[in-house]
Amino acid sequence: MELGRLRMGPAAGDARVTSAVPQARRGRKERLMEIVIAAQRHIAETGPLVDEAGQIRVAADYRPKVGGREVQLKKRLYAARDRYTSYPPDLQALFTGLGLPWANPANTEGTPD
Repeated sequence: MELGRLRMGPAAGDARVTSAVPQARRGRKERLMEIVIAAQRHIAETGPLVDEAGQIRVAADYRPKVGGREVQLKKRLYAARDRYTSYPPDLQALFTGLGLPWANPANTEGTPD
């Protein structure tokens, strides 16, 4: 009521003040799940995430929407790779089955001929 009299705030049409509610911060698990879901979509639509040498082969413009958010998959995979060893085992398990050599320690021994 006081702001209306002073002609301030959203009720008075002042564009400098908004009534938007700030969004809660997302947890690490939720952010990692976005990467996993986007990676699963890439596998289904395009194919593997990495080549035979283990290099990430996701196009930079591949950005699916997950939960209403655009996920820059290539960028986020590089970040996840760099931080992977710091994740607890339950979060590391999210990446199992995606064909990422850094996420599957069993694949580091080499492949049989």
